[in-house]
Order: sequence, then structure tokens, then C-alpha cells
Amino acid sequence: MNSLPLPTGQRAFASTASSTSSSPGWPYPAFGKADTSGERVRVCPVSVAKIRRSAFLYKGPLVPGWEVVKPLALTVERDSEGWYIISDDVFLVYGTGPTWTEALHDYAQSLTESYQITERSAQTNEYDRPVLDVFRSFISCNP
Repeated sequence: MNSLPLPTGQRAFASTASSTSSSPGWPYPAFGKADTSGERVRVCPVSVAKIRRSAFLYKGPLVPGWEVVKPLALTVERDSEGWYIISDDVFLVYGTGPTWTEALHDYAQSLTESYQITERSAQTNEYDRPVLDVFRSFISCNP
């Protein structure tokens, strides 16, 4: 069992999943359970051997008024409990669901929300402007 110290004055976020991932760069938690009852977070990994992974390029509608105009590489994984996880390595956004369709819908919602948050933030934060430019190179929105 791994034990990760928390910074002084920080409290652990209560979650049933760990905050580390078996794949570097993945935006979603690894499949494990975290004990957050103390000042240290103990991560108890569970078997991930049954996870199946595939990838595809997506271009087309997201939600009404939103469209991916430049092919975006998405990864689809299915965990040992049968849930689907769809993610990308550009925006570090993910969606989950019990079916592939629900996971893709959740991903689309997360991506559009991330775009909107970045767009608002870019008005006052110059460091978000290049990120917004990347969003705009992939996504067209006319809500």
C-alpha cells in the first residue's frame, strides 16, 4: 500500500478513487480506493488488468451549436466494472458512462464546459489566451 503525505494545512478530498493514474497524463483518477481518514492518503490499487483501450479520431458535432472542426484523438477505455471512459490528450478532458454513448455525451459536455470556462478566464488572464486559441483551432461554437 502506498502512502502519500498531504501538504501542511491541506485536507484530502474524500473520494472512492485515487488521485494517481496508472497512465501518466490521464486526467481521470486511477482505478483504486483512497483512504482519506488521516493526514496521509493511502492508495490501495485494484486490478486494472481487465481494462480495454482503443483510440479514434473524432470530427463532427458535440452538442447543439458546437462542433469539432479539426480531428481530435480520443481514447476509449472500459474498466473492469464495464464503465466507459473517453478522454483526450489535448485538453485533458474526459467523460464517463455505463455505455459508450453516455460516456461520449459526458465527454462532449465536459469539453464544452471547459471551453466556456477558458473563454471567460481568458478575458482577464493573459495565460489562458493561448489555451483558448487551441480550443478555437479544434472547436467551432455557435450556441
